[in-house]
Formats: sequence, structure tokens, C-alpha cells
Amino acid sequence: MNFVIISNLLPPFKDVHETYDRKDSTVCHEYPEETVRKNRRAVLKDLNWINRRKPLELGPVTPEDDV
Repeated sequence: MNFVIISNLLPPFKDVHETYDRKDSTVCHEYPEETVRKNRRAVLKDLNWINRRKPLELGPVTPEDDV
């Protein structure tokens, strides 16, 4: 069994408006948009990201982040 552990990229004082489960695959990897309107906490997928044309915005790295 393998585990991948990553640190959180988001600062704790920022609100999360959308969540995406990115797998870098478009095969059957889309959450229906009509369901998203009913469930605002839905975890969206790769095709949702592509179809919504979302940019990836990361802030500056601070010295304490460089561990």
C-alpha cells in the first residue's frame, strides 16, 4: 500500500469557494454542472476545471514555506 502526503497550499485565512479533484485525466472525470448548482460544496473534477477555464493562481513563497 502506498501513501502520498502533501502539505496544504492554501493559507488558513483564505476562503475556499470551489474544490477540484484533479487527476490529470478527462476520461469520465466530470461532475454534472446541474448537480453543482444544487450542491455548492461539490468536489468538481478535471473536465469541470477545463470547461470553466480556471487559472491556477498561487501566491508568493515565503521563507517559512520553504521547508
